[in-house]
Amino acid sequence: MAGGQGERFWPITHKKFPKYRLRFEGKKSLLAKTYERLLRVYPKNHIHVVTTQPHLEFIRAEIPALKLQNILIEPFRNNTAAAIYFSCETIAKKFGQDE
Repeated sequence: MAGGQGERFWPITHKKFPKYRLRFEGKKSLLAKTYERLLRVYPKNHIHVVTTQPHLEFIRAEIPALKLQNILIEPFRNNTAAAIYFSCETIAKKFGQDE
């Protein structure tokens, strides 16, 4: 999941620079580092990011290797539980219930 209003670490984060874009060690964002860790375990086409429309371009900038079809756009922002449910349902439809 990658989204939010950038309020948790204000003033470092804000709407145009949410938490997942922070860089603590090195030049890569938290999101990019997470993606790299997932690549050690999962094939590239099985890694998905769930976000909202306003964050789409941020996600594409942070992980240019992630295919557009692997970015799941929530219809509206509705917090963590709804994002998890939305992503599970979307992935189940994409890969089938047995995946």
